[in-house]
Amino acid sequence: MKPPILEDVASPSAGFTLIETVTAMVITGILALGMTQVWALIADELYHLQLRQKAIFALHGNMERLAAIYRNSINITTAITRGYPSGHADPLSDHLALQATPGQLVGSDPSTFDSEGKIVLSDQDPPGVGPEDRNVIFLDSERRITAQLSWTETFLVGPLCYNGQPGGTACRSITLYLDYPYYFPKNTSNPLQPWGGKVHTLTLKTLVGGR
Repeated sequence: MKPPILEDVASPSAGFTLIETVTAMVITGILALGMTQVWALIADELYHLQLRQKAIFALHGNMERLAAIYRNSINITTAITRGYPSGHADPLSDHLALQATPGQLVGSDPSTFDSEGKIVLSDQDPPGVGPEDRNVIFLDSERRITAQLSWTETFLVGPLCYNGQPGGTACRSITLYLDYPYYFPKNTSNPLQPWGGKVHTLTLKTLVGGR
């Protein structure tokens, strides 16, 4: 009588084959890579939201500065700027920028432009104050992300501001613009380098008048 032939049949509990193990590793790697990209996108979106929040705070803060300048009739020098891109909120109007103010609020040397809140009048080509110059501020000094400030003003016909008291001046409608983000590399004097992506414009309007 012939002995029985033993067949090498793996039972369900015999473990994974090499092909199954490799397949599982590949699928796990793909899932891990996908999750890494998702987290990178989430982190990037969160940073853009934080940058927008900083831009909003900067817009309101500089509007307070500008309103105080007009309200207290502070002696300032302004420059007319032009040449805004078609995607700007008001590209055809002449915009104003601060050229000189008391207390060194505005500087023209980008080498001193290392603190948030400092305003710089960027000196574009050709040298000297011209229509291509912009007021620039830092939004994120660590990543060297900047924004540009400008405003337009319209005189309003009617009574003087501050209830028409003597010494008051005509009311003006001020619209402040903040364009961001730009990039300011340490090895250049131009704080309005492209940063990548779309440039956004925030606007804020108020009424001002001198006392």
